[in-house]
Amino acid sequence: MEAWRAADSQAAREETILSVLQLFQAGYETIVSALAHIVAGSVADRPEWSARVGNPEELAGLIDEGTRLASPVRATFRTAVGGQRIGGTAVPDGARLMVLIGSANRDERVFADPDRMRPGRATPHAAFGAGPHRCLGRVLAQMELRHVLLALASATSSVSALGGERVAANILKAGYERLPVAVEWRR
Repeated sequence: MEAWRAADSQAAREETILSVLQLFQAGYETIVSALAHIVAGSVADRPEWSARVGNPEELAGLIDEGTRLASPVRATFRTAVGGQRIGGTAVPDGARLMVLIGSANRDERVFADPDRMRPGRATPHAAFGAGPHRCLGRVLAQMELRHVLLALASATSSVSALGGERVAANILKAGYERLPVAVEWRR
């Protein structure tokens, strides 16, 4: 609200509103994507998962590994500042680069068995970015995922995959078009 009030033109006010809407949309899409990948990768058809969610360290590991595999934002763009070398390739000042976060998070040189869900894996990942481009909402995202998974564990006795899942065809964002599951609710 302060930025909106301080704006000196209608265009600046509209840009402020669009920035806030973008943050809301980005947070919604990434949380839904990460949750779907966690359900598909370590919840569905695993009766022991709900007992493990009660352990804060195991839950944190599940969320961390789920976001690594999901990489809700698969790719982003950056502009090179100054002449750089990346992997032996010269990158001139001002060059536009596409950073493939999803690929980096499954790099077999960094992650043993990179496509397998292994909660508690100690290797850091780039799902929330790094350095000055680290996601502002990462702590909120982890908190939201923790609360949803705790609620799911306490409210269900089983979650089963029904098959027919379909990953969304989007190079920039990960997600499912369909992830059919059957849930048995506790009474």
